[in-house]
Amino acid sequence: MDKLFDDSDACSTPAMELGFLVSGSYNTPPEESEITFRKALQFVKKMAQQTKFSDSGTHIGLVVYGKKPYMVFDFNEYFDMPSLSEAIEEVKTPVTGSKIGEALSFTKDQLYDKSARPEIPKALIVVMSKKSEDTIDHAVQALKNDGVKMYTVGIGGASDPLEMSDMASDVQSTFVSDDSHLESLARKLVPKLCEDLKGTSSAEAPAESMTADDPEAPMNPHEEPGPGVIAVSPNAAQFPTKPSSMIKEGPRANKVDLVFLVESTGKMGVANWRRTVLFMKYVADAFDISRTGTRLGFVMEGRTFQIVVNLNRIVKKPLLLAVMGLIPLPFGNGKIGKGLSDVKDLVLNPSARRNIPQVLIVLTDGKSIDDITQPVKSLADSGVEIFTVGLGKRVSLGQLAKIASFPSTTHMYHGKFKEVVKIASKLVAEIYKRHFCGGLQTLLKNLLLRKTTRKKKISG
Repeated sequence: MDKLFDDSDACSTPAMELGFLVSGSYNTPPEESEITFRKALQFVKKMAQQTKFSDSGTHIGLVVYGKKPYMVFDFNEYFDMPSLSEAIEEVKTPVTGSKIGEALSFTKDQLYDKSARPEIPKALIVVMSKKSEDTIDHAVQALKNDGVKMYTVGIGGASDPLEMSDMASDVQSTFVSDDSHLESLARKLVPKLCEDLKGTSSAEAPAESMTADDPEAPMNPHEEPGPGVIAVSPNAAQFPTKPSSMIKEGPRANKVDLVFLVESTGKMGVANWRRTVLFMKYVADAFDISRTGTRLGFVMEGRTFQIVVNLNRIVKKPLLLAVMGLIPLPFGNGKIGKGLSDVKDLVLNPSARRNIPQVLIVLTDGKSIDDITQPVKSLADSGVEIFTVGLGKRVSLGQLAKIASFPSTTHMYHGKFKEVVKIASKLVAEIYKRHFCGGLQTLLKNLLLRKTTRKKKISG
């Protein structure tokens, strides 16, 4: 028999109305989708075990959705683990669909509005599997206006990271997982849930950092790279040995419009994908991201999704790093040429700034199966500077050199997935050398200032 709760992990918050809205549809064959749905329901049970739910404590409510939502049980129904477990085991799988907007409105009307304890803190965890088929804005705002703290958990690779972020109460409240790691996610989410509902800001607590040495760690998309994580030295940057006075230097913008193009067939696996995301986060964290400073966009295409973020979309670094962490492992088609054209047509043409350097980082673990010559020429003719980064053994060095700007010795990088921090350091140093006054010294000063600022925030 399940025990009521585990005191070693349990939440110290005395009481809350904790609701779950769980998707019943996943982008997998029906048999696998059903297994994932049952694992998502076990996640609900695990969360309940750790929150001390009872008649006088936390109450649990559950809604599942697909084409339509339906109520499994409300806040006023079950107050012990055996009866709640039995109810979860008997949940019927909903008809396939992903109308999250309708499900959110239903959850507000039928779950939170009918709570017998309106004064109790309220939280909703939305377990989603794919992009919503209807609009969510009105329903999300209605829940937030009623004081519901919202969290999003994306399972699998088809959820929209931006939609998840828009739905959650803040950028620290979105999570991504596969169906094999939901139990560890529950252990991680419960303490944050409790702290949030006690009124303590999660931003004040030091974040756990995922490091390149621990690629199997549960992925928290909001963990920013730690201070000083990009270790740069003159030797590591491989600068020219001739005196600086002999290096031709033009005017420096001290900002760039920076775009990532990520192309992968998915063969790298989840652990190496985490390292790849780590690379992007480290590069992004080296710049002052803002509307008037450096801006960042990215293009990525998988088998079931395409992510295009132009340079005007995300201008706050915490949100940017969070969105990066939510991007699932892509299973692309290996068409780097098409990706290069998309960068120009969908990101740079509509949102790049005049007279600001346009820098593209092409990140891949394979080689292109389509033509790259014309897209590369088109970008070069537009003045776009291209860096290429090849990770792993499947890349074509000749193709990377062909895509990279001249000289390829300073614009092409290749290494193992475990070397992402080292590669990121070299690439960032090269961008600073070319486009920022003071070059490497400016980078070092910025990293030192960022390290000092974060220490003050933690100690304060």
